[in-house]
Amino acid sequence: MRDPAVTADAGGRPDAVVVARPEAWNPMAAFPIEAAPWTAGTTARIRVQTTEVPQHDGSFGAARLELQTLSDHRALLSQKLEGTWHLLAYVPSTQTFVIGGQFETGAWLPLDEIRYVDEASGEVRMSRYDGGTWIAFAAVPGPDGRFIVFVGESRRDRAFEGGRFRLEVLDTAKDALYDLGRPPAPPPDEDSPFDADEGWDWGAPIDGLEHMDAGIIAFTDGHTLRVSYGADTQKRRARQRRQRSWDLSRAVVAGRMIPSPPAARPVKSMPDEPQLKAPVIP
Repeated sequence: MRDPAVTADAGGRPDAVVVARPEAWNPMAAFPIEAAPWTAGTTARIRVQTTEVPQHDGSFGAARLELQTLSDHRALLSQKLEGTWHLLAYVPSTQTFVIGGQFETGAWLPLDEIRYVDEASGEVRMSRYDGGTWIAFAAVPGPDGRFIVFVGESRRDRAFEGGRFRLEVLDTAKDALYDLGRPPAPPPDEDSPFDADEGWDWGAPIDGLEHMDAGIIAFTDGHTLRVSYGADTQKRRARQRRQRSWDLSRAVVAGRMIPSPPAARPVKSMPDEPQLKAPVIP
């Protein structure tokens, strides 16, 4: 049974002690407890470690979320969490780590929960979109963590369908999600025996979190997004490309904010694990 609580998995970034994110964040990376890297913020470091692999139609898996001070590695937070989780970004301006969780939704395994971890207090805050009305199959964080771009679908009726995914941006400073337009095609499968330009879309057959190939969804600076489109097929990207750019600092002002669910769920960790820090805030 899914715990409506803080969840966790592993995921993260290969840079264990640097503040900046790596050039290619890989959402498919999962680190067992003995190999999970630490990622440094301004005053603290964080890691998310897989402790239990999820099973289809069974367990959602489990992980451990840890936060320590940089100066003396004093524990600020240690929680056992349900699910598969990834470290998405560190936001220096708010001194916050952003983590995202995957939970099975029917036959899909999308990213569908977001949490903010305060590096000073160890408090964990839910995103307003953690109500079962939003899912994503790709995530690309900006260099300073202020913006995270998703290929996602938002449905207040929870009736998700393939072919209806959109390019969306999360303003982590405001916890506000905005619609940008049509997403690029999913990453091609070079080993595919087919090379059709149809039948290769988000949700059909892409059914889980994907690592975007380089240059398709990219940031040129902290607020400028550049997305590459083409007549892509299942097997390869088209040579002829069309680029579209957004100034996200303006887009979040003029854009259409995606409504949040009517009510948020409480944040809690899995039972039987004592906390090393103050309770998680609602």
